[in-house]
Amino acid sequence: MNKYNGLKKKFHKSLKQELKELELPEPAHEHGFTDKQLHDSLSETEYKNFWRWMYGQTLMKSENGLIVYVEDVLRGVRLIRYGTPTYFD
Repeated sequence: MNKYNGLKKKFHKSLKQELKELELPEPAHEHGFTDKQLHDSLSETEYKNFWRWMYGQTLMKSENGLIVYVEDVLRGVRLIRYGTPTYFD
């Protein structure tokens, strides 16, 4: 995630702060979180609820398996932990 510069630097700082507030690590992949990382970072109930919520969302496939985009992780975790309304794009 340290590849951002210029205007994206502000976004990057904001993103890092939000991950910290949600007690999530920085993504292992440049585009998002691996399934293993999510499993290790969320409680068992949160993990199951997250994947139930993710059903139908776009994922990325890499040599490391499935990658969940950072924005989807943030939205999903906010919904599961705090009831923050979300949307599907």
